[in-house]
Amino acid sequence: MQQMRIQHALPFVTMPSVGNLLDAGATVPADGTLGYAPGALFFHIDGSAGDLLYVNNGTKASSLFKPLPAAGGSVAVADADTAISAANSGRVHVVANVSADRTFTLPTPADGLVLEFVAGLNAADGHDWIFDTGSDTNYFMGGVQHHDTDSDAAGDELVLVAPDGNSNSILQVNLPQPGTRILFVCDGTLWTVCGQVYSAAAPTFGDQA
Repeated sequence: MQQMRIQHALPFVTMPSVGNLLDAGATVPADGTLGYAPGALFFHIDGSAGDLLYVNNGTKASSLFKPLPAAGGSVAVADADTAISAANSGRVHVVANVSADRTFTLPTPADGLVLEFVAGLNAADGHDWIFDTGSDTNYFMGGVQHHDTDSDAAGDELVLVAPDGNSNSILQVNLPQPGTRILFVCDGTLWTVCGQVYSAAAPTFGDQA
């Protein structure tokens, strides 16, 4: 049987009436590039895990390539202040016990980013998670449930903690316990947050310092 070979001329696959369907290269096409069909795939040959395959979420007249999540697997978040990668959108980030308060900086806003964080713990952490969008312009919407684990104390055991909806761009999850889960969804400017925080201390929202 004769073997089919892909030629090295780019783009690899195109339809004149639709646009480029399949392409590859060392540089992902810039936003607004003309000629790629909606849903076109781009293989980033110089990429690494989470940065290998992109899909055009834009139009033929103005492309908007977004990374597809790496197949399978969770992301272990380092015990350090960490810039979260947009390439890991759609994957679960597991945060184990941290040795100090840690700041997790969310990626540059882009429509469709979804970031989930869960506590990889068996007991309460002695330090905090701090999620930072980097700018009060990219503030939080939504809110999280605080499950108060200090059951002997007076007061509500389950309450909603919400941002101000106009500038709060920092979420501090204080002393998280097992079961804590935070989900962020971006619309290109703002971040909607939801989830559950199990802790004796309530989470807080705030502005940039």
